[in-house]
Amino acid sequence: MVKDSYSKDTKYFNKRIIEKQTEKLLRYYSDPDKKARKEQGLCKFCYYYNCDRIGGCAITIKNCENCGTEMSFGSTATDMYCLDCAIENGICKQCGQKID
Repeated sequence: MVKDSYSKDTKYFNKRIIEKQTEKLLRYYSDPDKKARKEQGLCKFCYYYNCDRIGGCAITIKNCENCGTEMSFGSTATDMYCLDCAIENGICKQCGQKID
């Protein structure tokens, strides 16, 4: 007989990960925050899935890839486009994907 090598903690955390991913998937398809998401200039993926971006702890200056406007971020997790360009062109400010 094989001994159960998973601890109760591991089982708990694995279950929580599955629950969180399922919740994200349901929210992605139902898009309950569509208005707020579009106002923030984000596609469905970046809003519902890529919301936990990790960046180094540093103030980062980057120019918008469209208009060149200087943008400032509180970490190294930066956006591709400024909010104005994202909304004007109907693209996600983080990844550049079309916003539906």
